[in-house]
Amino acid sequence: MSRSTPLTYTGFSHPSRDTAAIRRSAVRASAAQQQQQQRPLPASAGDEPANSTEGVARAPLSSLDTWSGFLSSQWAETVNGHLSVPSNMAPVAAPSDANLISSLQGVISRQNTVVTQLQEQLVARRAQEEEDWELRKQRSGPTPVEGVVESSKDAAVETTARPNDGPAGEAAENTQVCVLLSRVLEHARHLWAAAVSQHFKVAEARKAPTEKRTGSHTKTAAGIKAEAVKEEDRVGLPPIALLFRCLVDGVNSKASQQAVVSAGVLPASAWDTGVLGVDQLGILSVFGNHVQALSSFPGIVPPLEALREYFAELHPHQLITSSLCRAMDSTLELAESQIDAYLRVGEQMERVAALLREGLHPSVRRFLYARALQLPVAVTDGKPMFLSQGGNLMTNHLRHNLARYLTCSSREAFNKVKRRFHHHYSSAKQEDRARLLQRLALDDMFIHVGDSDSFFVYTDDVEVLSTAVVVDRSLPDPKMSAALRQLGRPKGQFENYMTYLQDTEKDSSYQQALPCGFVPVEGFTFLQGALCNVTSDTGEQYELVTAMIAQLWSRLQGPTPELFQCCLLFESLVQRLALPAVLHATRNLQYSPLALAMRWILTGFADFLDTFELLSFWDLLLSYHMREMHRRSPLSLPAGLAHASPHDTTTPCALWLLPMYAAAVFVARAPLVEACRTAAEVDVVFATGHQLRTRSLLQELLFSR
Repeated sequence: MSRSTPLTYTGFSHPSRDTAAIRRSAVRASAAQQQQQQRPLPASAGDEPANSTEGVARAPLSSLDTWSGFLSSQWAETVNGHLSVPSNMAPVAAPSDANLISSLQGVISRQNTVVTQLQEQLVARRAQEEEDWELRKQRSGPTPVEGVVESSKDAAVETTARPNDGPAGEAAENTQVCVLLSRVLEHARHLWAAAVSQHFKVAEARKAPTEKRTGSHTKTAAGIKAEAVKEEDRVGLPPIALLFRCLVDGVNSKASQQAVVSAGVLPASAWDTGVLGVDQLGILSVFGNHVQALSSFPGIVPPLEALREYFAELHPHQLITSSLCRAMDSTLELAESQIDAYLRVGEQMERVAALLREGLHPSVRRFLYARALQLPVAVTDGKPMFLSQGGNLMTNHLRHNLARYLTCSSREAFNKVKRRFHHHYSSAKQEDRARLLQRLALDDMFIHVGDSDSFFVYTDDVEVLSTAVVVDRSLPDPKMSAALRQLGRPKGQFENYMTYLQDTEKDSSYQQALPCGFVPVEGFTFLQGALCNVTSDTGEQYELVTAMIAQLWSRLQGPTPELFQCCLLFESLVQRLALPAVLHATRNLQYSPLALAMRWILTGFADFLDTFELLSFWDLLLSYHMREMHRRSPLSLPAGLAHASPHDTTTPCALWLLPMYAAAVFVARAPLVEACRTAAEVDVVFATGHQLRTRSLLQELLFSR
């Protein structure tokens, strides 16, 4: 733009800044103008960057109130391009709302196209990598891990860490970590399926008297809601304690031990020599010696030194520990700067991840979450895409800035929510099971969300979301399967995330999975209630909820490699950093710290942290999730059991942040744990975390020792 013809927008009647903010902006603009007057002018207008901060400072205040400077420059370039004249010779008239919406549409459309193409390329690359990997395993033996020099290793470490020689050892060396852990978890999955099946049978017996089949979807919905209100009839989703017991019993079983031997990880004679693990008596860990031996391999459970490299961006020199703008700040200055940055770099994965780590303003979190989860963003005319009906479907009420013109809602999400009680299954038993799952989800909502000081105001929203999510048959395929393929999981691994209910009347080959593919556990509705703080639009809520479930939370709802690795990582950290507290809790109080951490991990700390800190923590989680989706985390890499250090410390598994923060909380309150005399007192110590700061505690865990 020419220096003599700045853009002026005088037609906007809804400024997003208050009087104090405008005064501050005026002072900054005046100071910038004085600095410009003291500097010599450039030889031509073309010498000045089009999107410089100085140019924004010289623009009238109204141009910064509602629209970003980036859109202004986009509009100017478009007009001058159509006129085919240099920008320094053609003054540009003030664009209208429709003109700027058109520019916004062009920017968002380009970002959506780039993200979609990149996603398709990644899926194709993963398929090709899997084919090449299979061919390489067939043609030759183990392949050396990149970045590790064999001659530099200590001979003693190499002897203890190397798997047993022979074909089995070579196979274990080149087996992906997720495949290796899935074999160890096979018996735990059988125990979990049996326990869940029994839980559903008990629920059917208790809820059978109130069940009435009717052809009216409205009456069906009313009956399900009325039943959930009765406290005496509530059953709820399978408890977390049940999953914890199935995981521990399954992993410690003889079948799991044999799986470790069969995989070639450790020789069978190791159990006779008594050298496995560091806790022979089981004082510090709930897992057996063969599992403790797995924890000693850095490719499976990264040590604290490796975690520092994985999460180097969290160092205090690179990451601020508190956001500049909290939820009730009326200036929206941070929001406008982040919107402008989002429009500039929205298709660049690392730049968006950096925005997430910075900490988001509440008004921009919804579409930055959508970008992190690879959801398409749409441009509207500022009005809701779908009007609310009967009080069930809600919409956003945004009046200022660009946020009201952006949405991640869709017609598909609207239909899923609207028709959540319209069941169409091949058999009556499948339909009854879907209705039962909706009843259990509503029970969980009333038990947890309805009794939560943070989320009880969202009971209506969570009621709609929970009953729609658990019967969404698009969750397992294509959403979960596509996410696993992009993460680099082999084809056969998808079945390890599904839970099949056992039916004694039929053969196991006729077992059916639930509509959503997995079995949600106790507190599952907390994950939905937290996202109601991000947006009030039901369509956007559903898109964000299903995307996070498919890409993140479903990988923890059962005996999965991710949950198992999180458990091992938590125990490793607390044993290293708070050994006296762990010893006191496990030996004197008979209280397992892992049982406490399991609830935090499975609910994403939604029932523990203050809402602002919770979403700040989820910002970090999604920032590393973006990187994991575009690269390969250690779970999708070869186990590398013969190597003393992990060969890649740039792409961590985003879910590691959950056990890391759980360990940080336990370590911070370890002195209080040592003073406890009963297990009930430990529960009181960790009853709430509303005063905790997520980023500060993570930095304390990683970089203070």
